[in-house]
This record gives sequence, structure tokens and C-alpha cells, in this order.
Amino acid sequence: FDRGFSSISLYMACSHSSPTEHHHHIPSECHKLMQRVPGYDSTSQSKLKSSTHINITTTTTTTTDTGGDLPTSLSSALPDGVSSMTGVYYNFMNSLVGGGILGLTFVYPAAGLLGGILLQVIFATLSVYTLFIVIRAAQTVQVHDYEQLGFACFGNIGYFFVCLCLFLQDFGTMLNFLIVIGDSGAKIIQIWGYDTLEYRQFVLLFLGFVVIFPPCLLRDIAFYERASFVKLVTVVFVIGLICYEYVCYRVALHDTVTAAAAAPEFTWFQLSGFPRAVGIVAYTFEVHDAAFLYYNTLYNPTLSRWTFLCVIALVSALGLGLWLSIPAYFMFGDAVSSNVLNSFDIHSTSIIIARIVYAVTMALSYPTSFFVVRHVLYMTYQKIVFSVQEYRHRQRWKRKQRVRQKQMMTHHAAAHATCNKHESECISPLARATFEESSFTIKTSPPLHHGLFSVGLFCANLCLAMYVQDLGIALNLVGSIASMNLIFILPALFWWKCCNFDWQFWRYKTRQQQLNAFLSVYGSILVACVGAAVAVLGVSSVFVTK
Repeated sequence: FDRGFSSISLYMACSHSSPTEHHHHIPSECHKLMQRVPGYDSTSQSKLKSSTHINITTTTTTTTDTGGDLPTSLSSALPDGVSSMTGVYYNFMNSLVGGGILGLTFVYPAAGLLGGILLQVIFATLSVYTLFIVIRAAQTVQVHDYEQLGFACFGNIGYFFVCLCLFLQDFGTMLNFLIVIGDSGAKIIQIWGYDTLEYRQFVLLFLGFVVIFPPCLLRDIAFYERASFVKLVTVVFVIGLICYEYVCYRVALHDTVTAAAAAPEFTWFQLSGFPRAVGIVAYTFEVHDAAFLYYNTLYNPTLSRWTFLCVIALVSALGLGLWLSIPAYFMFGDAVSSNVLNSFDIHSTSIIIARIVYAVTMALSYPTSFFVVRHVLYMTYQKIVFSVQEYRHRQRWKRKQRVRQKQMMTHHAAAHATCNKHESECISPLARATFEESSFTIKTSPPLHHGLFSVGLFCANLCLAMYVQDLGIALNLVGSIASMNLIFILPALFWWKCCNFDWQFWRYKTRQQQLNAFLSVYGSILVACVGAAVAVLGVSSVFVTK
């Protein structure tokens, strides 16, 4: 019975795995092995050969594609969502205009007004390109999320590194939301004279456990995903209030800002301050952590529709960011705070309304990022546990095989050695399928796991937000460490791994193929190297004082 069950498992693994290396000999060996199973129908061998031949043809067509959308045979295997372009656009903007937009004004004192605008245009343009290549790379290897793309390209190292970047990005987003909420609450209670750190911490604790944490215990946050349009409207409303304050101060000459900005000083261009600014800009234009979620929910998800959606979303985010940051910088100059709302007078009625509205918006947006971080922790924990169990299973299997080899007859030794080799090669796809089937999600996780992960994650994030008050430092660190990897380094490396172009681009026949090969190979390497260098400079700039 044991040999028969192992034969059936081997047959299933061979027939469902992608025949890239051993497609000529694995089916025949599986057939020989299955002949020892009682009741096996030998006519299924022809069906196996036919299905294997079809898979080989599809794989070859996929890897030799050089431009445009992928073939129909490959695109049809990918998920087709039900959301319209407008719905996915609102979700895009929901991710792009979060807490990072309040820190864009802080870029100008470091890089200058012209330098800051230039950085925003560059990052928005490159984000469109990397959003295109990361989805195209995922289509090439037929995976549907960032983690599996990392695993397909670089194995477990790629999987865990992507999980680490996603965790840092969304954990930092949660931290920035709490910092904005704490700043808004602290500025409001300062009207009655409560202006110490202890009062800010009390407000943050109260709002955190009473307002923010209860929705985080939910297993489904579809309601918050439908509120993307509401959040976009509130952000536009806050930007309008800031522009109103600019008109009152600079045009009507009303005193509505702090005394520190009475005679502002401006910086127009400062190249040495670029490392201190790239982290904030990278964080603001990072949406790659949710790119697969949006793509998988898009109806008719062709690359042309996806690229058009990325362009209009990032252009809109760029326009909103400039609309908010430039008037605020003209009001406060280089004395602007890392959170632009903190630079205004605490008694300004319009700014009080803006603080309340933005704090409520951040509180409603917090569970969405919390959901992503908890999902990453779930999958990483299960991946580690399953890897340990798989290693132990392999060791037990090897010990059993050594015992069986000693007990086998001489004329069966050669055949069993051949089958043993092919069965070990088929363990990996079978193990991945078993992992996907046995792993639980947030909706199906046991109550103990759900409670421990939820409470532990929220308490860790809240405790950190109680003592970190500088939004600029938080944005710069998260942007330099996580956002730079998700925007530039990882998409470039994944596309370089999946593009299947040769480094000798001049050997291609047409100029278009030569250009595609040059950009895919050398362009990806250049983007990854520049992104890594800028990330190192951004992190080091946080710890370097003038």
C-alpha cells in the first residue's frame, strides 16, 4: 500500500509540474512505476504525453515573447477581476494620498523647491515603468502576488525578502497614520493648554484602543475598501483648506500661521539635500505593495489597460501633491514642519477642521494596512513552519528509502534507483501545492492565532508611535528601506530574471528587439544599482546631522 500511494503521488506530481527540464523522461518513468500499481490503466499514458506536449508548447511561447501583451493562452490563465477602471483608480488613489502627502512640503527645505518638484516627477515616472514590468514578470512565471514572484525568481530568499519589505512598508504606513492622528489630537487639546508629551500619548492610547483597534479585529474589511472614494474626497477637501489659508495669508494678508513663518526663507535647488528627500518622495509614490491586489481585481486586465490606469493614477497623485506642498512651502519656507498641519496656528478654524477630518481619514485607513501586515505575518509564519516540517519529512523519507534499498532484490535495484531520483525531483511542486492547500488565511485562521497576531501587532505599532513624533524621520526611513526596494530594486531584478533576453543584445535581428533586450538586461541592472545606492544614502542621511 505504501508503494502504491507513493506511486500515485509521484504520478500526480509529474503530470501537474511544469516540464522544463525533464519532460522527455519523467512521464515514461512514471508510467513504469505506475505499472506496479494494481488496476492501473495503461491507456492514460497517451493522455499524459499529450498534456505534457501542450504544456511544453505553452511554456516555449511564453518565454520567447518579446513585446506587447502576452499570448492569449497565458493571459487566460491569470485571474480576471470584476472591478472597473474607475473603481481600481479610486483604490490606487487611496494608497497614494495617505500620510505621505503631508510630508511632501518637508522635501523642499532639503532639496529645494525645484529639486523637490524634479524628484517627484522622476519618481512618478519610474513608478509607472516598474509597475508595468513587475506585472509583466508575474505574468511570465504565472504568479498572482509579490511573494510568489519573489519565490519564482530567487526561491525562499526572494520570498522572505519580499515579505520583509512588505512588512516594513505597511508597518511604517500604520506608524505614520498613528503619528498623524497623534499630532492632530495633540494640536487640538493644546487649545485648552494641554501641550505635554504625556497628554499626546494619552490621546493616542484612547483613540487607538477605542476607535482604531476594534475594526482591526475583523476578518474582512470589504467595507473600508468601498470607502476609497470618501477618503479621496476628504484629502481634496484638506488640500482646499490649505490653499484657502495660503490665499488668506499671502493675498488677504490675514495672520493665520505661526510667527516662525513671518519672514520665510526659501531654497530653490540643493543637490546635497537629495538623500534626505528621496525617502519621503519614494514613500509617497509607492503603491507596489498593493499592485497585485488592484491588478487581480481589474476587469479585462490587459497590460495596456493596466499601464493606462497607472499613468492616470500617478499623474493625479503628483498633481495633488504639488497642489498641497507648493502653497504650504510659500507660506512657511524652510521653517515648515515635517507634518505641514503642525505649522499652522492651533486656533485657526479651518485648520482645526482639516486636522479632525484628516485624523478620521487616517483612522479609517489604518485597518487596511493592518490587514496587509497581518497577512504577511500569517504567511511568513506558516512558510517557516511548513519548511521545517518539509525538511523533517524529507529526512524521514530518505531514511525509509535507505532501509528499503537494503531489503530490495537485486533485479529491482536499478529500476527503484531511477524512480527514486525522479520522485525526489517531483517533491518540490507537490510540496508547494500541499503548502497552498494546508495554509490558513485571515478568514480561516484559528481564534488563538488571530487574537495573538492582531493584539501583538497593534500593541507594537502603538507603542512605537507614542514615542516617535517626527513624521519626516519616519517617512524617510520607511521610504529608503522598504519603498526603494519595492519600487526600484525588486521589480528590476524580477524582470531581469524573467525577461529571457540575452545580454548580447546586438545579436538580435531587428532594432526593436535589440532595444528591448538592452533595456530589459542593462536597464534593469542600472535601475537596481541606482536604487540600492540611493536607499543607502537615504538611510545614512537620517543619522547625519548638520
